[in-house]
Amino acid sequence: MRSWDYSGNTKEFVTAHFENIREKIKEEILKAKESIRVCVAWVSLRDIHEALVARASEGLVVEVIYNDDLKNRSLSLISCENIKFYPIKLRYYYGLMHNKFCVIDESVVITGSFNWSKRAGSHFENCVVIRDNFELTRRFLQEFYDIVSYFSEARAAQVNTCSHSGCRCESFKIGILGAESGLYGESTVGIWEICSKKHHLSFVGSVDAVHIRAHLGLDEECEVDDDYRLDKSAMKYQLSRERDCTLKMQQLFLDMNVKVDAIGTVFVTNADDTVNWSAESEFGVSMLWRNIYHRKTIPEVISDGDNDIDLARIVNMHYYSN
Repeated sequence: MRSWDYSGNTKEFVTAHFENIREKIKEEILKAKESIRVCVAWVSLRDIHEALVARASEGLVVEVIYNDDLKNRSLSLISCENIKFYPIKLRYYYGLMHNKFCVIDESVVITGSFNWSKRAGSHFENCVVIRDNFELTRRFLQEFYDIVSYFSEARAAQVNTCSHSGCRCESFKIGILGAESGLYGESTVGIWEICSKKHHLSFVGSVDAVHIRAHLGLDEECEVDDDYRLDKSAMKYQLSRERDCTLKMQQLFLDMNVKVDAIGTVFVTNADDTVNWSAESEFGVSMLWRNIYHRKTIPEVISDGDNDIDLARIVNMHYYSN
């Protein structure tokens, strides 16, 4: 087997593989002790099927996310009762659930170009195995759980229509957590509707809040040394806290009787220039959370001048109002 070790002097262990990838993946599955979480487009390798079924029958947690298509539906693997399956059909007919990763025991990440399909073995492909890089592991687990949420919520997901007169385009609702000020951390929490095509902006409603960031857990930051490396226990705690914070943010707006598609805050995009050169502040909205069902529609950041969105209205209410 041709492989390369890129670990250096760090505590993590990284290897890259370009041949016999199928055997390497099976080897890692058979070494698992607690859990195997697979997120790949296709799972049509019989020996890997058998390895997953065997590990599940031994009591390991085995979960498989795959693209919902005819090829995968015909597989015997998806009838195994001991494995949790999440077939993903994207909202757009041309979209694919095209990830290629696996997380084992919440400490080993397998990823790369290699599809878990019969044809992949005849291609030039690569596979990388990363051990004990828990920051990276956290990010892959976050994506895994986000896609599981997509599976759970896709059927009930609603596509909003722009409320602007005469417009029938799709729109999305964004919750904005305003900047806090004063002794009690006063802020304005608001909801806005943005048209995805013509970029109409409509105000939906707002409430005044106190210490909202502390209530949501957004102010909890761990102070660590520069040399500190996240371990498995700390990674699991951080992942759990992040997901708990996300649920609290969503519930905040549900309590306002509105289900939002994203939640963000206003920030200064050129903060260094305003401090060093007294430049005029430019603003953006940074998303703290986006519903994965709308993640390809809603950008991570909306900045001044983007698509003619009248961002000044949001800035005036949620940045300057206090």
